[in-house]
Amino acid sequence: GVAGITDKNHLSIEIVPNPAQDVIALQGDLTGKTSIFEIKDLNGKVFLRLNAICEKSQTIAVGTLPNGTYLLDAIGQNEEVLYRKRFVIAR
Repeated sequence: GVAGITDKNHLSIEIVPNPAQDVIALQGDLTGKTSIFEIKDLNGKVFLRLNAICEKSQTIAVGTLPNGTYLLDAIGQNEEVLYRKRFVIAR
């Protein structure tokens, strides 16, 4: 499950603000293994897919996404999900 993904890779990513409106900021351990961030809804439909910038924080514009609950996946170089975090968009 999600907990297994989190524990296996020792990554910790915070999404602020949550709930979000137009922009989210990712903070924490973004460096090294993560190459792609993917934002999808709970049905698995991918809304955004973008390259990870190897820093301690990264902002993502989510203003085009409808209100709802989303999953942020941190994806490694072999397309494996390293970390998954749930967040909400509410305006």
